Amino acid sequence: MEQKTDAGATRSGTRLNRFHIPIASTLFNYYRVYRRYIGYRIIPLLAITVAGTYVEGFGIALFLPLLFGPETVLNADNNIASVIQTIFAGLGLEVTMIGVAIVGLLTFLVKGGLKFAEGAYQSHITANIIYRDMRKHLVQVIAGMNYNYYAKSNTGYLTNVVTQEVARAAQSFNYYSQAIVQLVTVATYFCIIIFLDWELTLMAAGYGIVILYCFRFLSRQSKKYSRLHSKDHGIFLGLMVQSIQAFKYLVSTNLFPQLKGRSFEAIDKLSHYRFRVNLATATLRGVSELLVVLFIILAVVYRTVLLDMSPSLTFGSLMILFRMMMSVMMFQNFWQQFSGLIGGLDTVKKTLKQVGDAKEPMGTLVKAKLLRGIRFQNVSFDYGEGNVLHDLNLDFPKNKTVALVGESGSGKSTIVDLITGVLKPTQGTVMFDDTDGKEIDFTSLRRHIGYVTQENALFDDSVANNISMWGCGADDAECAEKIRKACRQAYCEEFILAMPEQYDTPIGDRGVRLSGGQRQRLAIARELFRTPEVLLLDEATSALDSESEQFIRQSIDALKGTMTVIIIAHRLSTIRNCDTIYVLDQGRVVEQGDFHQLMARENSQFARMCALQNITA
Repeated sequence: MEQKTDAGATRSGTRLNRFHIPIASTLFNYYRVYRRYIGYRIIPLLAITVAGTYVEGFGIALFLPLLFGPETVLNADNNIASVIQTIFAGLGLEVTMIGVAIVGLLTFLVKGGLKFAEGAYQSHITANIIYRDMRKHLVQVIAGMNYNYYAKSNTGYLTNVVTQEVARAAQSFNYYSQAIVQLVTVATYFCIIIFLDWELTLMAAGYGIVILYCFRFLSRQSKKYSRLHSKDHGIFLGLMVQSIQAFKYLVSTNLFPQLKGRSFEAIDKLSHYRFRVNLATATLRGVSELLVVLFIILAVVYRTVLLDMSPSLTFGSLMILFRMMMSVMMFQNFWQQFSGLIGGLDTVKKTLKQVGDAKEPMGTLVKAKLLRGIRFQNVSFDYGEGNVLHDLNLDFPKNKTVALVGESGSGKSTIVDLITGVLKPTQGTVMFDDTDGKEIDFTSLRRHIGYVTQENALFDDSVANNISMWGCGADDAECAEKIRKACRQAYCEEFILAMPEQYDTPIGDRGVRLSGGQRQRLAIARELFRTPEVLLLDEATSALDSESEQFIRQSIDALKGTMTVIIIAHRLSTIRNCDTIYVLDQGRVVEQGDFHQLMARENSQFARMCALQNITA
């Protein structure tokens, strides 16, 4: 029997929770998300709202002596007359028609100023704090995520969060804060009206609770379709980003029609979700004013017909009650709008949590300079499907040029990723001088690492900005000369000077207006501009013609002795002058030495690789 009672109490508590808690708990839970950015700035906003509502309530009360005459109102036995007399006495004025008109005008002037302050402050919080700081926070968190998380992430999803969902989340605060404002307005009017007419107030409270309960379905629908919209928009944007990146291939092979069906299906889904959210909002707008007017009519009939009360005694209370009921409906309208954007806020909140948990692990030791070089001590690495590196011992001395060669999949790029700290060893240690890489803050070390990959990171901007990464001012002659020097070292100055605007020429998204060889040389120039201590070249000559390759080889040779250069190369002609060459096979070093030593070695795997490329000693 006791168990039944507990179960019944649980069911009753659940019903009570469903009826009373949802809005309050949602308000509190989402305020915790906003509070990170706004702190307690919402408190002044609510204070302004309360002040404005009290001023408006008094202004409405002043309509009574204007409509029914001062004597009629002041002789009435109600709280409105007492309030008017008290305030006028405090101002040292008599309650006359002219006095009431002047005070009423000043009252609504003050109320207008408070409403402006409320709107301006609310807009400031939304645009200058939530939108700005939330987006900056998200960008910062994404920039700090570890590489493994990035490799498993959908580019379109992350792009969608940074662009669309942050905007929706910021907009959601606009409706959230307006809903809070209306809620405070309702509470303030409630305090005023219960002082003036408690019976009418209790009737309105019951009516308002029933209305909010009935509209729960609309809010749930909006939340549901808002979350679906956020999820599917990320998928759609990912498809579009990948399609645009592969534009040349898709056009050349006429495969764009293959994507059309999937794209159109996603667009139809997004349109349906948006329609359902807007339909719920339209439904609320269509019936809200009708419900308020219905209550006012019922209250007037009840007071004047059934109770035979004078209209003058009911008018002031009904005017304030009308504003309170309209605030209830406005609260529901803003809540509906907030629910329609809640998917964006949920997505940003979830992404911040997931990406924040995937933060790249960092040591604390600042390492801004290499004194002796980099060493691998018994290093193994596993992506989760078995080791790709096995007990490696490698040495990259300071200011020496070292090459890594081997078949695809032998672990060369993984070694480079371990040097940059993007990946961490599964076993063993990567030493920088005599310091374990796990102890190093890699943000300090990476400022001195140059890295040229097979897929160049070029941006839709000028040649100069791509090389300096927006590091030069418009009138910085020294920086401009440094750009030109890097371009001469990378043998790309000639084609740059032939361009229409030379160093100010836009190169297009990912350098699409340049040839493959030009893109590669421009990427090398960027790294030389940074004057790194360590230069990593991952297939840096793979896209070059023979002449460009020769230029780059000369450039690499000219760097010998000035920085540590680590080269991954399939074109073995570029590594003739390296101090050390490591030959890798399935994650193990099978040979090492300089070019001539490896070529002279009997049964040399390196020599066989050179023979396949018609390279001789």
